[in-house]
Amino acid sequence: MTIACRSHVAEPCVSVADVLLRHADACLEQYGDTLSVEMQKALQRIHQCRTRAMGGRSFHCAHCQKDHFAWHSCNHRLCPQCGAADTRDWVADQLAKKLPVEHFMVTFTLPSSLRQLCRNQPKVFLSAFFAASSQAIKDVLKQPKHLGAESGFIGVLQTWTQDLRLHPHIHYIVPGVGLDAKGKLKLPKKAGWLARGSIFANRMRTLLLQDLQKQGLLDQSQAKP
Repeated sequence: MTIACRSHVAEPCVSVADVLLRHADACLEQYGDTLSVEMQKALQRIHQCRTRAMGGRSFHCAHCQKDHFAWHSCNHRLCPQCGAADTRDWVADQLAKKLPVEHFMVTFTLPSSLRQLCRNQPKVFLSAFFAASSQAIKDVLKQPKHLGAESGFIGVLQTWTQDLRLHPHIHYIVPGVGLDAKGKLKLPKKAGWLARGSIFANRMRTLLLQDLQKQGLLDQSQAKP
């Protein structure tokens, strides 16, 4: 196997994983009874990441022309060692797809009145949230007074704030270009401007409430803007 070794990559003096491992025992002793099974599993995987417990492999470095040995990663989504690399690779992959046009961020937030219901049925509500917000972008951009075309976009869901409050919101990256019904490229009518945020929000809210009512998850009294 021929790959590049990490001896040529600068590493931080102290990593997030180092801090977690240094205080893991004290954390478990004080809060172990309150940690969920998923949290305990995450700590265990982080503790074992790139150690003998995970096994390892030998490889030949194409850069330094030497043989090396590396322990396997845990590949847990919460591991700061594995997650950082995945994030870096994902960002690089997305940037490679970037079009030579202006790009806009459109953010949708789940209405506060629906968050408790979302906590009880997260998969159903978040799926409906994604469907309504993405359709809202399509509907708004197709309007002649805005882009007047169909554009592609990518969305990333965030569910919690840094202080662990449920706050589902989706960030969409939308390129300022699209194809109209005749296959012609269309650009925004005004540089640096796509559409007012309230237009996207109102359309998303309407679609989301209609969907949740149709599924029997909301009654008329709950379906308020």
